[in-house]
Amino acid sequence: GFPFSVYNRDAATTDVFNHFFFFNNQIPASTLNRLVEDNDSGVLAPVLDQVRQPALLVWGAQDRVIPLAQGEELDRILPDSRLVVLEDCGHLTFLEKPEETLAAVRDFLDEAEP
Repeated sequence: GFPFSVYNRDAATTDVFNHFFFFNNQIPASTLNRLVEDNDSGVLAPVLDQVRQPALLVWGAQDRVIPLAQGEELDRILPDSRLVVLEDCGHLTFLEKPEETLAAVRDFLDEAEP
């Protein structure tokens, strides 16, 4: 749930909480259940090393939903990826550390421009 997803409790304001649950309520339960069921299915692992597009991975160092070790493994597998780790941050980097998340995205996109 939401409280488990954040490390920085100051980021877990009522407005953010309401927005999070509004968004989640827009996704059918069957879709969310499928995401959870397929999480460890191994379907993607065999093809991840074939991804040729640059990939940005922004990860919270204290992510308890998908631990940093999985982000590091994904970064290792993807041929052209960049892992940005945000300290004192959980799963919802864009809510807990919006400025740092945006800076990582901007840097990534700036480097991609010809």
